[in-house]
Amino acid sequence: MSSSSEAEGERGWWSLALLSNRFPALHGLRVLAILSVLQVHVSVVLAGRHMLPMGKLFVLSSAVWFGMDLFFVLSGFLIGSMLLSEGAQGWRGIGRFYARRSFRIIPLYYVVLVALWRLEKPNVPFGSVLPEFLYLAPYTRVDIGNVVMPYAWSLCVEEHFYLTVPLLVAVLHKLPSHRARITALTLLWLSGVLVRHMIVWFWHIPWNAGTMFRFLYVMTHGRYDTLVAGVLLAYVVHHFGDRLRAMFSRAWARWLCYAFAAVCMGSLFPPHPTLPRSHWNLWAWGTVTSVMYAAIVLPLLHSPPRAWLPRVLGARPWLPLATLGYGVYLVHIPLMDHIVKFAMMGFVALRWPPLALWSLALLFLALLSWTLAYVLHVLVEKPSLWLRDRVAK
Repeated sequence: MSSSSEAEGERGWWSLALLSNRFPALHGLRVLAILSVLQVHVSVVLAGRHMLPMGKLFVLSSAVWFGMDLFFVLSGFLIGSMLLSEGAQGWRGIGRFYARRSFRIIPLYYVVLVALWRLEKPNVPFGSVLPEFLYLAPYTRVDIGNVVMPYAWSLCVEEHFYLTVPLLVAVLHKLPSHRARITALTLLWLSGVLVRHMIVWFWHIPWNAGTMFRFLYVMTHGRYDTLVAGVLLAYVVHHFGDRLRAMFSRAWARWLCYAFAAVCMGSLFPPHPTLPRSHWNLWAWGTVTSVMYAAIVLPLLHSPPRAWLPRVLGARPWLPLATLGYGVYLVHIPLMDHIVKFAMMGFVALRWPPLALWSLALLFLALLSWTLAYVLHVLVEKPSLWLRDRVAK
């Protein structure tokens, strides 16, 4: 039995199988990303029920859509870091990677998918749900009314990434130098914005917010650059960590990066002053967000121990919340649809101010989501991870 398994046994079955704490500051970022996704969906659902006016609060809340891109960048970084390590090289290492990812990702997703299918849409035939089991739902023509988990498009993007990233890393190992590898990753990252523009230029359909979301935002071929950016970050951190630590030992270098990230973030809020919003989205969805998050992640990971921001985001309480983040994402939409929005009706009748109503709904959704995620972690995730540690050592 591994030392981690022994420690887990000493803590008891009801404890969490915590994520690796190799990059502690990223746990705080992950939780902030989760909260940003939750607050967007609170606004969308409440506004859809006419419980929240389509005013400044709704506009500001729905404008903070880029938390999902942070998930992609962090996923690319963490997976890239795994595969760039010595133990992940070769066919055996790649097989171990696939096995360990499968045990972590698939069981909980299937449990939630089957539960929602049988409880919410029992009349939908298996043939219509099959693409969701295969992580292909965004690429099928299944009627949206038959899609059990439409918000799981991001899981499809990540699964497609998991299938291809070992090949990408293998190709990188064949290149002769750091410069060649960084150039290849940079060109692959830049190809994302080119692909989005080519689709819009050559596919003559009425492009609007809805069609851009359907054919670009939720599609792997329209979103892969954020994941590639994460791999590029992992490569730079893995091979040039000492240089980065020397650079970011200077406070001005750290705050210059954070200021640049703030400028990028400001450009993401509508309306953009010079470009039509639809055209600006082609850059915002992946290109601007990748650069923004790179300017945050690099100084966070290489700041001296005394720097306050990494210490705050790397504080221990973030780790258990981040550990449950995957489960929170899987369950928060059903909880919002079936519990939270109905619980808020009484406060609407009492004429609570929109901000107070929205804040209460977000707090209630967060509490419910993390609670249910904890239950699923104990009942589903931990047994899967226990089995993983014995099958894919």
